[in-house]
Amino acid sequence: MARNDIEYKAVIGMATVKVANNKLDGSGAIDDVVVAKENTTVNKVVIKAADKTTEGMVRLFVEDPSKGISLLQEVTIAARDYTGTVPTISHVVNFAQGFVLEKGWKLRASTENAQPFNVIAECLEWTFPASQTKIQQDAITAMEKISTANPNLDGTGALTSIVTGALNGTRLNSLAIKALGNTDNGMVRVFIQDAGGQIELEREFRVPESKQSNVVPAYGRIVPFPGGLSLPAGYSLLASTERSNLFQLVVEGYAWEYKPV
Repeated sequence: MARNDIEYKAVIGMATVKVANNKLDGSGAIDDVVVAKENTTVNKVVIKAADKTTEGMVRLFVEDPSKGISLLQEVTIAARDYTGTVPTISHVVNFAQGFVLEKGWKLRASTENAQPFNVIAECLEWTFPASQTKIQQDAITAMEKISTANPNLDGTGALTSIVTGALNGTRLNSLAIKALGNTDNGMVRVFIQDAGGQIELEREFRVPESKQSNVVPAYGRIVPFPGGLSLPAGYSLLASTERSNLFQLVVEGYAWEYKPV
């Protein structure tokens, strides 16, 4: 176990923006995504439409508690209908070196049009311990089956919890999706549930029609999480299926904690 002078804790900020706001100056309807309780590095922001969309914009802002709000980035939104076989609009804003928020600063978001978007920020909070510590990593592998049809994008209906974050955080490296038989055109959806029970759609995976046989494998794919998806303690990764097809889901990664030297 390596010696440590700094400790990291997984943080996920989530907000659903849905009130139309065409302002670039930080006025109007705007929602908090992350409020930095300590020094916090934002690694990526997932923007996921929770319904059909028209052409518009989702805007990200930062707020200094003493100086006000500044526009950070705008993400162009295309028009797309919602169906059970085509994923809703999704964008990922990657901060290659991480975007650092000082303690007390906020990451906030707004939408140009009155359409719901889940804005999910994956972060690491960092502090300096009073005494040196060692990091310990524990392997995490979890699997569950899903089969009950659920067309909902709002976190209602049949959902299955695959894994729950523990310790200082649980970093997931990949998700395997494997049909256990024939499939219809549909979707497998992944949600994040916070420790308070709020659930937001994080991503969708299109499932094609397929017929399994002794020479044709059942549908399957392995989804990597570039840079890892870090779940804070008490946060869960949930999944659902659009059609009543049977899928096996497997996630793998590790949880981490710090122990005195």
